[in-house]
Amino acid sequence: YVKEHPAQDVFCRSIRFYQDIASIPNVRLIRRNFNTFELTTHAVAVATATGTVGWEALFKGKPVLMFGSYIYQYAPGVLRVKTLEDCKQAIYKIVHEGFKPDLDELKLFLKAMDETCFMLWLNEYYEGLVDISVEETMDNLTQSIIQHLSSSLSDNSDVIHSSE
Repeated sequence: YVKEHPAQDVFCRSIRFYQDIASIPNVRLIRRNFNTFELTTHAVAVATATGTVGWEALFKGKPVLMFGSYIYQYAPGVLRVKTLEDCKQAIYKIVHEGFKPDLDELKLFLKAMDETCFMLWLNEYYEGLVDISVEETMDNLTQSIIQHLSSSLSDNSDVIHSSE
């Protein structure tokens, strides 16, 4: 089943694009507003470029084939796909080896993210979804950059001093 992101504008793709997808044997196009949770519940796996649907699928015990790069790309249960061979191997792991995400490993991943990430407000889409102001975002981002640069400089100074 192939479903567009609900925010995907129908004018972004040509009719020919959808005709080509629909002409692939065993492929079915689903309405953009179809309940993603229902689809995921009955899925063997979820394939996405970077969508939230992949994140949601992991917590339903569904493996994810990720064709892009996103914050959860290293989560347990995600199979990154960059080539046709990657795709074949991912499908083999899911179908023949029973590859699935482990909920305990996902919880550890979330804990690691909680300890290493910071809140920020990217654009108007997130307004009201996160409880943080643009000013706090700038402060968090600035502090993160300063911290990273400071640790990079101290790492490099160790290398410089050890070579003297």
